[in-house]
Amino acid sequence: MITTLVDFLAPCLPFLWEKVGTPALESAAGKMGEETWEKAQAMWSKLFPKIEQDEATKVVAAELAKNPESDIWKAAFQEKLQALLDSDEALKQAIAKMLQDEEAATVGTSIKITVDKNEGQFIGQMNNGEAKNIGQIGNIRGDIN
Repeated sequence: MITTLVDFLAPCLPFLWEKVGTPALESAAGKMGEETWEKAQAMWSKLFPKIEQDEATKVVAAELAKNPESDIWKAAFQEKLQALLDSDEALKQAIAKMLQDEEAATVGTSIKITVDKNEGQFIGQMNNGEAKNIGQIGNIRGDIN
C-alpha cells in the first residue's frame, strides 16, 4: 500500500505543497487531470496534519516535492509515511480505502505508446475496450489493436 501511495502522491507533491491560490496550484488540475488532482488533494488533506506534526516527515515531504522523481526521497517518504500510518489505524484505513477506490477506478486496459521522434500527434478513440486510430498529425500513424 505504501509504495502505491507514494507513487500516486509524488507527482502531485510539488502542487500539494504550494499555498492555495498560487498560480502553480491553480494549474495542477490541468497538468494531471481533474479527477487525479481531486483524489490527491483528498488524500493530502488527511495526511498533511499528521505530516506537519513531525518535523522529519515534513522535511522529507518538502524535499520530495522539490524532487518528485527522486528514488531516494521516495524511499525516505515511504518510510516516514509507513511509520505515520502505523501509528494511526483510522488514518491508515481511510487512506487504504481511498487507494482501493483509486485502483478500482483505473483497472482496465492501458496503452503504452513509444514515439521515437516527436514530429506529430495522433488522435485515438476508445470504445467498449477497443482502441482505434482516427487520425494523425505529422508522421505518426497506425492502428492500435
